[in-house]
Amino acid sequence: MDHQIIKAVSAYLGEYTDQASRQALLDFTNARPNLEPVAPLIPTEEYTTRLELIEEIRRDQRRGRREFEITRLQFCFLIRRSIPELQVLVRLGRECSIFVVEMQLNSFCAVIDYYLGRPEVSQDASDQNDTQRKACLTLDDDACLVTGKPHPNVCQILPFSLCKKVTEDDYFGSVDLVIEHCLGCPLSDDIRAALRCLTDKPRSYDRAWNMICLSPTLQDWWGRGYFAFKFLGAKPNEDGTSTAKLQFVWMPRIEHGQGRALEPISLDAQRDDRTRISANLTHYYGERSQSCFAGPNCPTCACIEKVNAHNILTHRPVKTGSVFKVTRLTGDIPKFQQMIEIQWTIICAAALSGRAQDIEVEEAQRASQDAAKTLELIEKLVL
Repeated sequence: MDHQIIKAVSAYLGEYTDQASRQALLDFTNARPNLEPVAPLIPTEEYTTRLELIEEIRRDQRRGRREFEITRLQFCFLIRRSIPELQVLVRLGRECSIFVVEMQLNSFCAVIDYYLGRPEVSQDASDQNDTQRKACLTLDDDACLVTGKPHPNVCQILPFSLCKKVTEDDYFGSVDLVIEHCLGCPLSDDIRAALRCLTDKPRSYDRAWNMICLSPTLQDWWGRGYFAFKFLGAKPNEDGTSTAKLQFVWMPRIEHGQGRALEPISLDAQRDDRTRISANLTHYYGERSQSCFAGPNCPTCACIEKVNAHNILTHRPVKTGSVFKVTRLTGDIPKFQQMIEIQWTIICAAALSGRAQDIEVEEAQRASQDAAKTLELIEKLVL
């Protein structure tokens, strides 16, 4: 590999003799992007214990409905929970009600669909809080967090569509309750109040602690579940702000057929290294697959290689593990952290289960149908 690099650099210098091209090569080689190791999306530590607890949950649920099965989507939420969180869920079914547990399990799909699905009604401009949006732009230096490019979009972390649909759904009741179900752990009173304040009144969706700046393309990809941010910690500054570290992680693309995310999963298959979900994580957005067996004409490879981003400050492609710094008011950091962690939990489960791709296909089909109806209406009006 070293010989190939030396040969390629020599060829580059021989072909590009101008100062600008040589400076570009120098900038690229001198850049040192901040990268940190990424933990497995499906935890490997105490995996068997987690699986046994999930089997207990299934066994208990079958006391109420004998044909009950854990879906692939539900499994992807549960397997990423800690042992204590799963134990609490088991006790909840035994000491309280299996129907309460079933409600939690059913909330997983709705939350993902609300989070990644395009809203039927977009947030009206009059409902946007310009003061909070400008504050977010100022804190993010009016640049995309990931690429460093100017003139970004201000993007909600917990989106308007999720907050609006949950509050309108009588089955769930409130945003904080649904989020608690998804995270699998109790929320503090402050975080619970913060979540409720997002739906308190018009313009409440826009809070600097619930927004980050991204380029339009990255905003679109984020909304499709192509990548997610993981919160790594924060340090206070002297001016009343704190600097948080966010890790950028490209998500896997799962090819298993439309609708499989909502079908039952074989828990026995999850015990085998060759058949568990992690064995099929061979393709990730933003990266060239190192474990594809489909050959040069692989359609999944062709899809993921079109999805990539470059940082203008490091002159490098954005890789999984890239760490970016975000400044927020110190008092807002706990709320900002919780928003990022909610986003991380939802997108990881959506990507691992394949539900993110299902939603993308469904949205494309819906858009095509809407376009056809519009065209038909225009033709009727003309004729």
